[in-house]
This record gives sequence, C-alpha cells and structure tokens, in this order.
Amino acid sequence: MRQYFEQFGDIAHLRISRNKRGRSRHYGFIEFVAQDVAEIVVETMHNYMLDGRLLQCKLIPLERRNPQTFDNESKPKPRATAPIERQRKIRNQNQSMQVYLTRAEGLVKSENKKRQQLKELKIDYEFPGYAASKLQWEPKFKAKLEQEVKAKEALEKAAEKKKNDKVKASEQSQPAKVTVS
Repeated sequence: MRQYFEQFGDIAHLRISRNKRGRSRHYGFIEFVAQDVAEIVVETMHNYMLDGRLLQCKLIPLERRNPQTFDNESKPKPRATAPIERQRKIRNQNQSMQVYLTRAEGLVKSENKKRQQLKELKIDYEFPGYAASKLQWEPKFKAKLEQEVKAKEALEKAAEKKKNDKVKASEQSQPAKVTVS
C-alpha cells in the first residue's frame, strides 16, 4: 500500500488494520504530509478497483482523528505458528502401514454400521464404499506392512551385529594381562 500511494506524495503514517493472525482486515488509514495531496488522493482513488477490491477513500479532518490511530503502524501481531507447525509435522510425517490399515478397517466398520442402520429402517440402498474395495486395498496394505516389519527386523539385526562387532573389537584390542609369580 505504501509503495502504491507514495506516487501521490510523501506519506507521514500508514496503518493497515489486521486480525489476530496478522492478516489484513481490508481497511486502513493513510496520513499524507500535505493536506492537498490527501484531497487529490480522495478525489482520484475513491471507488477505484485495486487488487480486486473497491477502494473507499474519505478525508478525515485532523480534529476528528483519534490520536492513537497510528500508534501501532501496520505491525502484524506475531502468529502462533508453533501449534500450526506441530500439527503440520504430525500430519505430513510418514506413517506405517499399520496406521493406514487400522484407519481403513475403521472406515469399513463405520460403513457397515451405516448399512445396518439403513437395513433396520427398511431402506434398500446399496453403495460400493470401502467394503467393496476392501478386496483391492487389504492385500496391498498387508503386503506393505509385512515389508515394513521385515525391513525393521533387518535394521535391528544389523544394529545388533554392529554392536556385537564393536564389543568384539574392543575385547581384542585390550592388552593381555600377564601375571608374574
């Protein structure tokens, strides 16, 4: 906004109203150094379309202006990003096939419950849903789950072997004790 309105003249103060998250509320206040510049801006920019928004420009006399209007000039409040980032990290992390399998089984279970409710209401309605595709996704999920388990076991065996190798190497590198009697 400052860059756009500086083409008319020097700006003394600029304040964009913001919400709690620091986003614009789509209104603001501009104080120009010269009164005649402000009058020209009001005449030319009133009802002007800027970035898809219709500008409503009005001239407010100095005696009607609140003295605290420009105390916090367009300083966005810091956003509470920690909880948002934490949720994003949890949502985007790689999840095991066991989690996917559990979720899918839960979806099928709730779908079967809906089918039962429809049957109790004597409504004859069939829909494909998750249960119909269970024959497709269940073997794939279980195969991937088995691969994950095998890979995890292989990693654990490799780590155990590495640990044992370190122990053996340290035992071999220790000097032999000689006792003289």
